[in-house]
Amino acid sequence: LERTRAVARVYLVDLTQAVELADHLENDALRPSLEQMSPQMRAAQGIAPLAKRLVFRTDGQTLLGPRLSGLAVLNPRELVLLSNNDFGIEGARTQMFRLTFPAPILN
Repeated sequence: LERTRAVARVYLVDLTQAVELADHLENDALRPSLEQMSPQMRAAQGIAPLAKRLVFRTDGQTLLGPRLSGLAVLNPRELVLLSNNDFGIEGARTQMFRLTFPAPILN
């Protein structure tokens, strides 16, 4: 689940090629931080981004907004998304949304 102020997206990633980060890369004092490193700097550290495939986005949705904050997999064709109520500010409520896809999105 990836979100910005205006849009939320759900991606499918394959973790079978993922590697554990070296301890020194998880040091909060590291500069540049992992997020600030260029692709070349990350490659030099042996870090490669995971391939991802977009399976859902909230663009143009009237019911779902960008405040999605949680996700659960029910089965290969169904996901549940959870909205963030921002502690009830502006009357927002926590909501759950069940997404059913016409074909399996998971293997």
